[in-house]
Amino acid sequence: MKRIFIIRHAKSDWGSQYGSDFERPLNSRGRNDARLMAGELQKVVDRLDRVLVSSAKRTRETAVPFIETFDVDDSRITFDRNLYLPAEEDVWAALRRVDDEAEVTVLFTHNPAAEILFHRYHPGVKLPTGSILELHYDGQNWSEVSPENVRFISHRYPKMYA
Repeated sequence: MKRIFIIRHAKSDWGSQYGSDFERPLNSRGRNDARLMAGELQKVVDRLDRVLVSSAKRTRETAVPFIETFDVDDSRITFDRNLYLPAEEDVWAALRRVDDEAEVTVLFTHNPAAEILFHRYHPGVKLPTGSILELHYDGQNWSEVSPENVRFISHRYPKMYA
């Protein structure tokens, strides 16, 4: 069984000083939430085999505490511009490119794709920033993963632990 964790970036800062949406960083709450959620994920999984990260600043910053907590080697991390404000299919396409040896994959991304994916399993429920969705895939080949052959397991978010 393969485990998938889809993580919506933590709370970001707003303002014209950042030049573009792509360059917006996390705010202090977002940095705290990212550390909190990395610790919560460590309670349910002991390693991250592959880490896929939108190359936007706020998703990179969200990923840092997870990468540090799990001591993920750089060779297992991919920064992907296609995960910045993606369509849901872009998320699945990124997962289909994961090497088959990986058992635990984490993907850091944005809405609308993260929330659209979540609504497949829980229609109409909000997906707060910093949320972690856990899905299980019983296949052996990542190239065959799809929304139809994964099971929704859980949804965790920062305010659950406040």
